[in-house]
Amino acid sequence: MTDVLDKIREVFEDLMLHRTFFVSEADFQHAFAMKLANTFHAETDRIYLEFPVELDGDYVAHIDIMLKHDGKKYPIELKYKTKKTDCQDVLDNSGLMACKLLKNQGAGDLGAYDFLYDIHRIESIQEKCAGVAIILTNDPWYWTQGKRKSICDNFRISDGRTIAGELEWNIDIEQQNNPNHFTKKRPGFGLNNTYTCKWKQKSDKSEFK
Repeated sequence: MTDVLDKIREVFEDLMLHRTFFVSEADFQHAFAMKLANTFHAETDRIYLEFPVELDGDYVAHIDIMLKHDGKKYPIELKYKTKKTDCQDVLDNSGLMACKLLKNQGAGDLGAYDFLYDIHRIESIQEKCAGVAIILTNDPWYWTQGKRKSICDNFRISDGRTIAGELEWNIDIEQQNNPNHFTKKRPGFGLNNTYTCKWKQKSDKSEFK
């Protein structure tokens, strides 16, 4: 298992050396899957995009990338969050510039929630060996600590933070009773294991971590 996870990490780090940015999350997902397919054995291993899995009985979720190696499943979930930039990086062989393509996605609280929920989903998949969750972003909101209390504090993924157990929004009674509050579509959840957020600079010249 460790060897496979190390190989997945190596594939990701090699991809980061060759791509300065991605047009979209789908572009990130596809590029990573192609790298994995070129690394693992095509005759015995399989790489699937948007792989359907059953969670909680009849609910079907889709995992961004599913690697099947030696009969075992390795789910990989990816998030790609951007902010507007003035960097002049150009997409390979396209002439498309990062400063023209990357937008302010904002809503870091929802992005962090969704990333941690990816981990929750990976934990819930049956018949797997281990999973990987990666978020790639040039928005410092994600890797820095909040300067003041917020309703999303339990879902912050700042560098070095350890996360475990039940995760809930810090909302008051009025917000809890509001049927239109945004947290109704993103309820709290629990994590079975303990995780430490680890952020790494893509390269010395890159805005992305």
